[in-house]
Amino acid sequence: MQLALHKKIVNALEKGPLTVDELYKKMPEEKMVSIRAIITQHPELFLRIANGIVGRKNRDEHLIKFYEPIKQPKQKKITTAYMLKCFLASGPKTLKEIYQEFPDLKKKSITCKLALDKEIVRVDKERYGLK
Repeated sequence: MQLALHKKIVNALEKGPLTVDELYKKMPEEKMVSIRAIITQHPELFLRIANGIVGRKNRDEHLIKFYEPIKQPKQKKITTAYMLKCFLASGPKTLKEIYQEFPDLKKKSITCKLALDKEIVRVDKERYGLK
């Protein structure tokens, strides 16, 4: 007789909390996404103790205090507009110079940022600079 997946997970957590990877190893015949989905769908049975660690509800709550949440500092995304402003900080540049400085960016993307950014102005017919 085949047990339902949530019962298999309950049995796997019999001796205590496990990492999600350990659950995957205990149930190689089950899909990883199914295991994660069942844990999420049954908050009355399972408890996320920390990032990647699962325990049983009404048994492992006391362990949460031992796992401080690990907050990853958010990486600031460097935008095209920011790169253009840094490049133009040394003085006005022609569109050709800007294109040469950023060969990986699409020309249309560069021209849109130059036109839309309020801190970037057209100095004369061919050059852009900062306000």
